[in-house]
Amino acid sequence: MNEHLLKENQEIFKKLNIPNWHKEGITGKGVNVAILGYGGVMEDKKTYLTNINPPADGGSYHDGDELINSVAPDAKIYSINIFTGSWKFEDALRWILKNDIDIVCTSIVKSSWNYELEELSKQLYEKGAIMVDSSDNVGKKDSIGWPAKSPYWYAVGAYFKGDKAGYSSYGKELDILGYTDLGVHVKEDHIVPISHTSGTTQVISGMVALLKEAYRINNEGFKQYMQENSIDLNTPGWDKETGWGLFKLEEKSNIYKLKFPKKEYAQEKEEGESVDDIKFKDIQNHWAKEDIQKVVAAGLMNGYEDGIFKPDESVTRAEIATILTRALKL
Repeated sequence: MNEHLLKENQEIFKKLNIPNWHKEGITGKGVNVAILGYGGVMEDKKTYLTNINPPADGGSYHDGDELINSVAPDAKIYSINIFTGSWKFEDALRWILKNDIDIVCTSIVKSSWNYELEELSKQLYEKGAIMVDSSDNVGKKDSIGWPAKSPYWYAVGAYFKGDKAGYSSYGKELDILGYTDLGVHVKEDHIVPISHTSGTTQVISGMVALLKEAYRINNEGFKQYMQENSIDLNTPGWDKETGWGLFKLEEKSNIYKLKFPKKEYAQEKEEGESVDDIKFKDIQNHWAKEDIQKVVAAGLMNGYEDGIFKPDESVTRAEIATILTRALKL
């Protein structure tokens, strides 16, 4: 039922240049995304999804993990239930802080915000996590809710039928607009749209996962990227009604040119990392162990999140291009 919604999703993805990045091999590899919501539906059929504090009722389509997966199919997604059971928003942020989450996605609007929530958000921000929340559906100036109002979160309004949706809250905290009403499965044979601003954050989070893989982008880098790659819908530059505009990816990633990121916009390796610090489980007895350690320490190549390097795996043309541009500093 409603299969046409999935086709419409694909048309939107094309407008945002997402398929172009997939063709370059950028699919969210090694990126961890957490959703704060109800817990994802049909977890047993989704290899990419893990529910934290699993809901007794089986979760909800409203979390939109399916959309994140469509944009970043190789990202690992954790859906944290904070609506039933004992977990609160604070508990979810503490878990995220401990578990090296790269992106936080939610469409929850909280009526109040306390010091602990702001401090946890600050710690995640400084650690490099990019946190995305919907702006709310009040449709009035200065009506954006928490946590989107926090300086450590990004507020996303709704783009619908060619303009900012009338119900989309706006104000000085608004960062960007995103498409809404994309379709997801409630069950295997039933597809529905996630509407209003609640449906904006998932595709944005998926695009950020692609940026994390390609550029190791941090918050300063994401701010710059928003400014340079959003489509102006109102006055040039930022404005209270549309933020920086409709967010999209560039037509092709700059992974070949490495025009971006500038050094200060990418997450760097910890200071003091040396060749001896590079320890992958699958290279200890490999003939190329020392060479592998050297290229990783130099930032030319990376391993995988599970602590392996895959030394005998084939290298794609895109990966070779990346290694060469880093080595030659092009």
